[in-house]
Amino acid sequence: MELFTFGVNAQFPPASTLTAEAATILWASWCDVVIASQDHTDLWTVEYRGTGLTAAQKDHLARDEHIKTAVSKDDSTVHFFGGAMHDGLRGYVISSPDASSTKNEIIIFATELEIEEGQPDFQVFPVNESHRIIDINVSSSGDVFLSATNRVTNQAQILHVSCLSDLQRHLASHSPLHCITNSTPLASFIPTQWEINATTSTVLDHEGKVYTSTRDPRYSKCLGRAYEGNSTFEPVPYLSETCVAKVASCGYMSAAVSTDGELFLWGQACPGSTGELGVLKEVDMSEYNGSEVRSVRTGIWAEGEQDDFIKCLTVCIEGEEARVHDVAIGNGHLLVAAQVPGCEDGGKQAVFAAGDNSRGQLGLSTQVGFVEEFEEVLSLRGRCIKQLVAAGWSSFGVANI
Repeated sequence: MELFTFGVNAQFPPASTLTAEAATILWASWCDVVIASQDHTDLWTVEYRGTGLTAAQKDHLARDEHIKTAVSKDDSTVHFFGGAMHDGLRGYVISSPDASSTKNEIIIFATELEIEEGQPDFQVFPVNESHRIIDINVSSSGDVFLSATNRVTNQAQILHVSCLSDLQRHLASHSPLHCITNSTPLASFIPTQWEINATTSTVLDHEGKVYTSTRDPRYSKCLGRAYEGNSTFEPVPYLSETCVAKVASCGYMSAAVSTDGELFLWGQACPGSTGELGVLKEVDMSEYNGSEVRSVRTGIWAEGEQDDFIKCLTVCIEGEEARVHDVAIGNGHLLVAAQVPGCEDGGKQAVFAAGDNSRGQLGLSTQVGFVEEFEEVLSLRGRCIKQLVAAGWSSFGVANI
């Protein structure tokens, strides 16, 4: 497999920065990325690229066998957490999908300021209390959200903690989890996917249903539904009958891909942005010309009557409707991987990109700072894309060789 990096230099197309037997991106933010790769001897390596961690933190990350085991086997999981647009990587959670297992550790990396104040570069906290913590997510305002299950009742919950420092003090003192969580649980399930942007948390449950939550109701478009006056996770009505396979979110946009390959998008342009995606603009449907739109043989657009919040997008490659299998969102930019059904030989596969291109993060040949309409990333035409990831002003793609 090859790892392609977008946004290294605005004047050049996506660059191949890694070749391996297998590769996956475990974490990405505006300032760092964590990559796991496997060589021809089946040995897995964990690599940190970025500026957010100290040498000691990078070394711990590379040496931790728990991460490699979680990537290569099914008996444990690893979830990274941090501020995608702020501190970058702050730590990770090791747990087991087996509810009876006692394997549960949280590793927290100290910031530069915390190290100056005397904290160690990193701390390893075993979780040996009544709850099993599976995942941690940090909002743009620093609020911390935990996915946890009660070891006795096996009840699943999403819990809120004021900040990472409070969680760290709790883990160090071994105090009960309910002592630091705020109010009632925000949901009674464990998300299979969890994405956070500047205003909104978007989660996916095990049945493929999408829920959103916000503590900032000023940006209703980012919620994908009407604001209900609370911060609990509520289902997105427009997607209630859709089985979703993946969600993505960053900046002020979110997206979902259904198991049928449909693409849904909601949100708005980042404040201060030089442009807005054409598919998010309000269109007077009385002036809509379907035949003119469909004359575009390869591209992505919104057609027909649309929901007030969610846009259902049409994707075509060489005149044929395509199924989307991956989507990634950065701070104002979006990438989509699609394929025409029945063309598994790679003949009709494409990656599309739109939005902020100030640092070449779209991988297009143009140097225009903002691309309103989706364009194909020609350097990846026909490539079988296994993973798309975007964060900040960078994008990454893992493709078969």
